[in-house]
Amino acid sequence: MRLAQIGEFPEVWAAEIGVSFMTLRNWMRLHVEFADAMEAARLLLEAYWTRNLIANRNNPSAKPGLYTLILRRFSHYYGPNAPDIWAWFKAPDDAELGPVKPSETPISQATTAELERRLEELRRRNFENQKDG
Repeated sequence: MRLAQIGEFPEVWAAEIGVSFMTLRNWMRLHVEFADAMEAARLLLEAYWTRNLIANRNNPSAKPGLYTLILRRFSHYYGPNAPDIWAWFKAPDDAELGPVKPSETPISQATTAELERRLEELRRRNFENQKDG
């Protein structure tokens, strides 16, 4: 976790302890505690780079690749299909944090049945949000 707190990426974590990525992956699959620690380290790493980005957003001499680095390394949270984290926080306990799913078909090309299905889904979510809010 020390390395994540200072912005080092997993390849450095592995090198620091003298193992391969595959070993880290296997340990995560075999040991729940290790998987939890890796997840905590990932969050620390994301927080480090997010703070770095925020601190440098108005700095003209900041490295121009900072946003690209964050987008590539943390695309799950910052990419074009980033999840709606706030909706996930409000979701049932067994809900998974997955990417926002783009519509299968653009609305202009959707069939009546597809539009009705989408409307029903929006109504359901709206009802749930009103119930929670």
